[in-house]
Amino acid sequence: MTKRYANNTNYIVVAEPHLIHLYQINKGWIKSVQSKNPVLGIAAWGDVVATYSIKGIILVWYSLFEKYSYNISYMHWHSHTISSMCFSPDGSQLYSGGEEGVLVQWNLKRNIKQFFARLGAPIKNLGISSEGSCIAISTEDNHLSLLDTLKWSLAWKIENLTMSPISGLIAFANRIKLVVEPLRNDLVANGQPGHLQFFDPITDQLKKVLEIVPFNRISRTNYENMAAPIVEHFAFSTCGHKLATIDSRQLFYGQLIKQEIILQFWQLDDKISSDFLLDSSIESPHEQPVNSLVFNPMKDEVVTLSRDCTFKIWVTRIKQSPFEKQLAKSYWMCLLTGKYKIGMVPRCAAFSSDGSVLGIAFDDVVTVWAENGSSKLLIGSFVNKSTLTYKKSIVRFIAFVPKTGKLLLENETSITLWNVALNSEVWTVKGQILCSSVVSTANCKDLAVDSCFMGGNIGVCYLSTEDSSSHIQLFNEVSPLPLHQWMLEGQRVKSLNFLGSAKGLVALTTNHRIFLLNFDLLEATEISLNSAEMIEKSFRTEDLGPHRPFVPTGYVSAEDEMEVDMEQPPDQNEKIARKKSRKTTDSDIDQEL
Repeated sequence: MTKRYANNTNYIVVAEPHLIHLYQINKGWIKSVQSKNPVLGIAAWGDVVATYSIKGIILVWYSLFEKYSYNISYMHWHSHTISSMCFSPDGSQLYSGGEEGVLVQWNLKRNIKQFFARLGAPIKNLGISSEGSCIAISTEDNHLSLLDTLKWSLAWKIENLTMSPISGLIAFANRIKLVVEPLRNDLVANGQPGHLQFFDPITDQLKKVLEIVPFNRISRTNYENMAAPIVEHFAFSTCGHKLATIDSRQLFYGQLIKQEIILQFWQLDDKISSDFLLDSSIESPHEQPVNSLVFNPMKDEVVTLSRDCTFKIWVTRIKQSPFEKQLAKSYWMCLLTGKYKIGMVPRCAAFSSDGSVLGIAFDDVVTVWAENGSSKLLIGSFVNKSTLTYKKSIVRFIAFVPKTGKLLLENETSITLWNVALNSEVWTVKGQILCSSVVSTANCKDLAVDSCFMGGNIGVCYLSTEDSSSHIQLFNEVSPLPLHQWMLEGQRVKSLNFLGSAKGLVALTTNHRIFLLNFDLLEATEISLNSAEMIEKSFRTEDLGPHRPFVPTGYVSAEDEMEVDMEQPPDQNEKIARKKSRKTTDSDIDQEL
């Protein structure tokens, strides 16, 4: 049974779904009160207790610590679940926040309320300073804000990487991924709807946020969530000055569901803003959702693969005015559309280091295409078979190993290194493969792989059936024997990336934790994504003022919790007797509500 605790000076209030128990520190359980509305959380100040329910209803209980009588005040503004609530130090104000992303200030004496809206995500926790001048607000997008209650404005805001989907976007969790930006070796994530976040894994700081799709999050209506844009795929050019993105949004027309897909190309403005500016936008690049997006490492060329069984090549063209050369501007267009066989869906693609060869996996068949003027010519194909069952197996990931002419293939049960020129297998590693990665062309352009990546250029992660842990191994293109191995206990890795400048490997787990596998220390360290820990890095302690620690309200210490568990709540007979003896009855509560 779920219980909630609120700490008071001499009392502890314990709330069950329909019961509120009062516990006095020196005497034990003294009273139980029945609540018609299910109690999700509580807050206490003096002899006043506030409770909230799943429908956003707030009940303020006055004189609840008296022996028999008490009064109830009813307040309702939130249309959805409230997540946190706290009193001001003098007890005159009550603050609440929840799914709407709006902080509400309730003046209990004057019966008026004030709002602070557009926090960007559902409120998770609230904490108030000892003097009541500041309120700390934690939101589900991993941001921490400090609100000045006197000026009613934000004093500061700390943003961190958003890796866990906010309420209503749980289905988006499987699409969250990491990509290494080649220019500054930042981690780029799509965890925030409609945005890309650039994160420095060495300093644990969020550097910038790029808005791909303008999106102002608003609360859902009843039980229908608003359609949020999702940046499903994004890729950088080798130099890091160009970016291609695929974003989608589901549109509802009655019972008809239509998916809106937009392909966008961005150019880095390194002279003025050091940010990416939109260059071209193409609506409905494919008839079906896009499976993959790949940049050519040597020129402005992008390949998109779709579930409509086609792949498209996108290139740049110069549009120049015949009157003024200053009006010349580049734009992106589709050069060609290709297919392999009817009904075979392209899953993943990869370019060779020099960009002259393109590999595309159609289900279980890997095809190799070469340049033929302005088109692509199929020069070879081979079927990928599982080494455990010797049956056709869907290829999930392919990548060319730089400067070797060898292609890495990944399926559920094995990874295989294939020599494209000889059309033969080099080596195979068996296991329950979770993901794999290959050193990018950008990392190998100016660095020697042998000296920078411990002689390895292939990273593979497989799941151990014995301890359900992820084992990450480093290989090279010569031998299937691992050069080094890391183990993440109790974690399931879903993506793996090489960091440039020989910093190591970055692993993203299914529960959205990030681990840095360092080549120098030969150990795995978790990258902190806690916004509360960012306070010490961004501000000195004296700059924050005399504020209490930022902890969720409505909880007691471990010592108090142990003391509560020593005694049991009053039995049912005593509850019924007190219910009959008090002045305020349930019928009176129903009339007030």
